[in-house]
Amino acid sequence: MRTLISEARRIAAISGLVAALGACGDDSDTTGPSFTSASGTSTSAGLTTTTTDATTTADATTADTSASASASTSTSTSETSAAATSTTDEPTSTGPGGACGDGVVDEGEACDDGNDVDTDACTNACEVAVCGDGIVHEGVEGCDDGNDVDDDACSNSCASAQCGDGAIQDGEACDDGNDDDTDACLSTCVAASCGDGFVQAGVEACDDGNDDNADECVDGCVAASCGDGFVQAGVEACDDGNDVNTDECVDGCKAAACGDGFVQAGVEACDDGNNVNTDACVDGCKAAACGDGFVQAGVEECDDGNNMDGDGCNNNCKTCGQFLGVYNGVSHFAVPVNGTMLDNNVLAACQACGYSVPCTAQGNCQYNYAQCVQTNYANTCGNPMQSFSQQLCNGQNPNACPALNGVFQHMGNTWVNQGSCGALNGSWCAQGATVNNQKAMCVTKP
Repeated sequence: MRTLISEARRIAAISGLVAALGACGDDSDTTGPSFTSASGTSTSAGLTTTTTDATTTADATTADTSASASASTSTSTSETSAAATSTTDEPTSTGPGGACGDGVVDEGEACDDGNDVDTDACTNACEVAVCGDGIVHEGVEGCDDGNDVDDDACSNSCASAQCGDGAIQDGEACDDGNDDDTDACLSTCVAASCGDGFVQAGVEACDDGNDDNADECVDGCVAASCGDGFVQAGVEACDDGNDVNTDECVDGCKAAACGDGFVQAGVEACDDGNNVNTDACVDGCKAAACGDGFVQAGVEECDDGNNMDGDGCNNNCKTCGQFLGVYNGVSHFAVPVNGTMLDNNVLAACQACGYSVPCTAQGNCQYNYAQCVQTNYANTCGNPMQSFSQQLCNGQNPNACPALNGVFQHMGNTWVNQGSCGALNGSWCAQGATVNNQKAMCVTKP
């Protein structure tokens, strides 16, 4: 465009010069020479300048008027000079309708920077560069596809599409325009989900990005807890995901064990959660029973762990008589006697409990019963009750030992009226033949 304008002006300048010279050299001609302009229009009626094709035509119409010819020549010369000068400069505006690119903002142009660079602030169409004009404004726009589609490769803000621009492009599940990884859309434009390694606020309790259910975060991005069905390593012994405490895993995700207070079905008979063996549940979570070796309070009088009678605790866990103590390795009991305290009644009371009577001394002492149990190892045939009393009551004789008051010793049916000998109300040795309903001294059989 600029080349065409310059060429037209050059031709116009030459034409003006030729017309001026012709008028000066031939005053007699009434009809001046005609010239054809750049647009192809022929003009012969005087010197004329047009703005549309920049062509000047000269015609000397009055040959006999020298002043007029002189003025015409002067004018022509002046215009020729101006035209010749203008051919050496950049195009300028010649008035309304000047060309785009001449560096002058004419009517109808928004700008005109006089260059042919289409990517600066003024396009080659003399329009101000704007987003959406289809031309990438260098240094300002990343792209410009000239459309208003916001989800293609170039956004409506003329920025190249990328994750985080707030517009969902092909290949993106979402794009919220931020770098917050705790909302529904990650900074990678992937929809948040359990297992992505980011804890979605208000939705997930945790997210460790793995499928390991033995750590602190389990399936469903839920914090590990007892009862979730997953055994947390180093924290839980078990986790069966239920609240049943009669199976192998009880409250607190602990393995069922005797003493935990829960009766494990098919394994334990009881479990009271303590180590007390005088209640209804004893060691090993077994129900208390006669013969288990534990005296059940309020139920058993004794429990020696066997089923033998005559050893101080019968096989029904009942004591027969009152336990007095142990002398020379033999247990002594005071057993009630119904009737007169004769030797036969004393012996019968002891035998009823499975006991026997103690011997008076070693050997064939007068007062020894044939099946008596040796307890007194003295070499004299003294009453064994006396030696036992001295041990039981710190050296005191039976009449001064409160525990032996009313207790009578079998005398082998050889003492007064075959009666026994005992301590009674400070007396020693009281004759049993004259006393009723006291206690027989009995000992366990060896």
